[in-house]
Amino acid sequence: AGGVAPGTTVHIRATVSDPFGSYDINAARITLTDPLGAIQVNNQPMAPYADSLAATKTFEYIYDLPAGAELGNWTIRVDSDEGTEGTISDYGLGTLSVTEPMPSLMILKSADKATVNPGEVITYTITTMNSGAGPATTVQVFDNLSPYVGLILDYDGVTPPYEPFDFVPGTSGLTFGTPVYYNSDGIFNPNFAAGEDDTVIRWETPMTGSFNPGSQFTLRFKVRVK
Repeated sequence: AGGVAPGTTVHIRATVSDPFGSYDINAARITLTDPLGAIQVNNQPMAPYADSLAATKTFEYIYDLPAGAELGNWTIRVDSDEGTEGTISDYGLGTLSVTEPMPSLMILKSADKATVNPGEVITYTITTMNSGAGPATTVQVFDNLSPYVGLILDYDGVTPPYEPFDFVPGTSGLTFGTPVYYNSDGIFNPNFAAGEDDTVIRWETPMTGSFNPGSQFTLRFKVRVK
């Protein structure tokens, strides 16, 4: 489902039937044509895979898709020879869908406190993982803040520069972009020198680069409870 990615090893199987019995099916050959019409596998023999001992026999061909394989629908043609005379043959067509490997993202948000009182600070950690086979692009992290907290605009307390976020890229391949802040009137620029802003209701942090498969990054920020 969803196709296979370039660089994948595919097992292509074809089941051939003969009303006289599987013993009368003596060979199968495969031709693979990419979406541009170029033949990549030309009339190659397929290996016997299974025999029903009735009316069908299954053949298999193992093919390593190149890393730079053309994306789209590849045409599979299987020619089968029947009969001991070698004069009877038939063919069938199928499709192999080759697609870009897809990312699979999982986001986990946690807080360093289970309960808080007014005036206390909560540190939130957002960990994002890409467990898919492909990179993710145009990555953006955002959060809608509770009306009962204010965003701390200087995460490490060392100013300047004023930076509300602690970004740990790991091996993700991403670079932290320029955050965007919203209050009830829309996009605005907080007064960073004030240290905190309880009018921020949402923030967005675009990332540049591609999010590598099998990697993760971490983003932390702090809020003060009103």
